[in-house]
Amino acid sequence: MYEQIKDEKLSIPENITNLVLEAKLKNLPFAVLKGGVKNIFSKEDFDKYNEHIKNDFYSQTYKSRAVIEEEDLKFFPMWYQIQKALIKIYGNPTKPYNSIMQTGEYAIDKVHASLHRDRSDVVHLCCYGTVEWLLVDVEKKEEHRITMEPGDVLYMRGYTLHETVPLSVRGSLVFMNLPLEEFPEIDPQTFKTEEDLEEFKRKQRLEFLDDLEKGI
Repeated sequence: MYEQIKDEKLSIPENITNLVLEAKLKNLPFAVLKGGVKNIFSKEDFDKYNEHIKNDFYSQTYKSRAVIEEEDLKFFPMWYQIQKALIKIYGNPTKPYNSIMQTGEYAIDKVHASLHRDRSDVVHLCCYGTVEWLLVDVEKKEEHRITMEPGDVLYMRGYTLHETVPLSVRGSLVFMNLPLEEFPEIDPQTFKTEEDLEEFKRKQRLEFLDDLEKGI
């Protein structure tokens, strides 16, 4: 696993762009910057944004991902600087995808995002809480489990297989160089029991692994 420590001589955006550029030059499936953006964004910042966009994350309707529109990046000023730096790497895409990802107590110690692939590169900043990630290096046929803590930044190459298990209430900021190709969120309310939900996720994971074996 490739892990980098924050260079105190560089700005936060420079540290993150260095992480991405070095990982891309080495063709790594993922890389982590430990403590790259500490104490910048809090749960209160996420609450303010949820209130602004009337996100239903805290209501009875399940929704963990919410888009950050360009004009709303002011709610996360340092993230605005970071995404501007990242856009330069990706050739000024006309529609980068910024979002918040958050989960509450219902998701603690459970698979939140079953094993899947995003077609886009991903830069994921853990703002509060902790999350365990399963990342699969397909070329080396290796599985890596890492724990993302507040301030950690994850770069993940497009189509890297990954799965997440929140270890606490958590919130993250996400940059993708392409518009999101929706990986359907699972509404727990559509399942009669928690066991039914976990069985669905288990089968979904096996289908992805089967596709991997077939080279799909």
